[in-house]
Amino acid sequence: MKILIIRFSSLGDVILTTSVPAFLKTKYPSCQVHFATKIQFSDILQGNPDIDCIFTLEKNSESNFLKQIQKEQPYDLIIDLHASLRSRMICFKIEHKKLRRFKKPYLKRFLLVICKINLLKNHPDVATRYLMAAGASRAEAESLTLKKPRIFTDDDDTSIFEQTAPKPVLALAPGSQWFTKKWPSASFAKLLELLEFNYPKQFHYILLGSKNEEADAQDILNRLPDSFAARIHNLTGQTNLRQTANILSQTQIFVCNDSGLMHLAAAFDTYILAIFAATVPELGFLPPSKNFSLLQNRVPCAPCSPKGRPSCPKKHFRCALELKPQAVFQAVQKVISQSHFSGG
Repeated sequence: MKILIIRFSSLGDVILTTSVPAFLKTKYPSCQVHFATKIQFSDILQGNPDIDCIFTLEKNSESNFLKQIQKEQPYDLIIDLHASLRSRMICFKIEHKKLRRFKKPYLKRFLLVICKINLLKNHPDVATRYLMAAGASRAEAESLTLKKPRIFTDDDDTSIFEQTAPKPVLALAPGSQWFTKKWPSASFAKLLELLEFNYPKQFHYILLGSKNEEADAQDILNRLPDSFAARIHNLTGQTNLRQTANILSQTQIFVCNDSGLMHLAAAFDTYILAIFAATVPELGFLPPSKNFSLLQNRVPCAPCSPKGRPSCPKKHFRCALELKPQAVFQAVQKVISQSHFSGG
């Protein structure tokens, strides 16, 4: 049996679909699983024993991408987890016996975002619905063990930071694709100051993110005393996805916005403290992890978009600005007190 999974973007979504190949291999032990995604996200699929072939879509090369897939047709099953116009057109051009497609709750999302009518309270989260689209029952798909992202690293992904003495690693990812999903840099800086004041020199601090988020990281460092900033390992823009995954696998506590790296951390035992600003849990993107805390200042105008906006439409950005660093620090402190390490 030959199966093709399609999910082009974004980072968080592709990560959440990595549980699907494992489910298929269990359901159809002799099947071949092929996966089609954008080239910038293919790193996180590399080394996955449940995926037999990866097709990568590059900008302005869709015809070549399609030809590569057509060489493998016919498929017994195509699972379209993107459900976009592009993915639908590609499915139409590939020989297949059966098609399953991810269903997006467009009307319910519209009612929540525009009218603040919440019909998503009991709706399955996105990771669950990806598995259901592949044929899992809701009861099966809601298992944290089943929907946990499957990310694999190897010896080539060795951590690029070195510790002279073993210390717990506390990583922070201050960026996000959208402004309204980002907790302010000033708040991240204050959180670091609170941590250092209460746990002096007891953590190995790391900043993570893409090249597009380098300015956010630098803004944080600029707000800290030079002696403290010099001890923070700023890896923003310096690691690929597999290297970032390797670092997160060695991280005890991860403070981040609602972002793709939040889902990447869910593949490991890292404790995630996720800050949700303009987005809300009902949209379905809580990380599938038992080691997780949600930090949010819920305001009446949230969510203002299903995915995020370049600016606050109300001009006040209360969802982020009113979530105080002291509150986030107390959440981190609680994790420290309940963990096998004590910050030293």
